[in-house]
Amino acid sequence: MRTTRIGCTALALALGLAGAASAGNPDPASRKEAVVAAFGQVEVCQGPPNEGGVCVDDAECDTPGNTGPPTGTCSGVRGARLVARGSLTVIADTVLAPVLPLADPFLEGDPAAPCTGCEGQPGRSSYTLLLEFTRNGKRFTFAETYQGVQQDSVSSFDGQLPGGAGIPDWNVGAFETTVVNGFETSPDYKIRFALLPPAASAAIAAALGEPGKVPVVLEAEEVPACTDPAACHHCTASGSDECLVDNTQWSKHSDPSDALASVRQLKIGIGFIDPPPPAP
Repeated sequence: MRTTRIGCTALALALGLAGAASAGNPDPASRKEAVVAAFGQVEVCQGPPNEGGVCVDDAECDTPGNTGPPTGTCSGVRGARLVARGSLTVIADTVLAPVLPLADPFLEGDPAAPCTGCEGQPGRSSYTLLLEFTRNGKRFTFAETYQGVQQDSVSSFDGQLPGGAGIPDWNVGAFETTVVNGFETSPDYKIRFALLPPAASAAIAAALGEPGKVPVVLEAEEVPACTDPAACHHCTASGSDECLVDNTQWSKHSDPSDALASVRQLKIGIGFIDPPPPAP
């Protein structure tokens, strides 16, 4: 698969985009359970009154007698260390011009040529990930563009955990129409407790000063990438192919005649999960 590197520091994020399509994104709770098992850890409360206490459900973490929103949830993992916060930008594009290969990869040819139903055809779809964070006063940027994406899927990231344990994949659609309209990616990418692609995992662990360890996404929250309703093509779910989900946060350019790429952005926290100390 041909790739084009961008950004200050390039990194192949190693997405096997030619794999079979997935049934959908696993819930972060499923990944949390897999991470807990792989690292021999336990689930713990986040929030008062039992912050850090071992738990099996949210009821053990809430304030007794509380009738409002829970004050604490069973959503943490003991041994989790947040090491860096940054942003993850997802950019998906569909080439409009019908003539391939392009003489100039930076030109899309005739912008009036629509692209209806052409995702998955050779050379039509591209998918870019841009990860940025700051650590100890140094700024890190890792990015990769995948060209010629032909399957709307992401392949396995597992095989990195202790003992070779598996973890539910981060299966985010790679086609532009999925990025802006996929129910599996809305309202967020649901990547908490996900692993990073293997090449990214190794490079980021080294950048964080802990080479050889396995970074885990410990926080994930979608943030507004584009806020002007007209320029960003915001829409309220209408059931049409071009507006399946509400959008007030991202740049949506998936119309068959729109030459621009679509963009979504997340605020993420990356860290490690330490194994429990040896029994005395």
